[in-house]
Amino acid sequence: MTFRLDDDDALARGYLARLLQYAHSRYRGHVLTFPAGYKAWFDHAAQTYTQVAEHWEPKIALGLAYVGHGQDKVKQVFQVGNHTQVDRHFPLVSLPDRPMYLRSFHDDNDVLLAEDLSMRRTKIKRIFEQAPPVETMTLHQHFALGFSER
Repeated sequence: MTFRLDDDDALARGYLARLLQYAHSRYRGHVLTFPAGYKAWFDHAAQTYTQVAEHWEPKIALGLAYVGHGQDKVKQVFQVGNHTQVDRHFPLVSLPDRPMYLRSFHDDNDVLLAEDLSMRRTKIKRIFEQAPPVETMTLHQHFALGFSER
């Protein structure tokens, strides 16, 4: 079983235990997705998350997992193709019961680097304004974050 994770994001403490529930032959060749999570703005100067909101994204790449076997043609999650179209090629199991990821936004995000500062701020505002806010302390309950709450 393999899964996707970027270096600036996080998976919930119970993520691996949840994956192991599907690590048997019945799910061989299936893709697992966790659509519920959080998004947060990381302030580099303060070394903390300053804005947190709920995030819902079916088939999000973050935490996407593939249940494979060494004898299969597809051996790992990076071979399943575009995460937004994965259900066209593989059986998909959606596990929306609890937040399983933290998607981080910050000044150095790939998605933001191509734009000037005013465009970045506008984009970030849009990203957070439509989602229900969440207390920053909630992140510490679900994720092993390596810094203290301020």
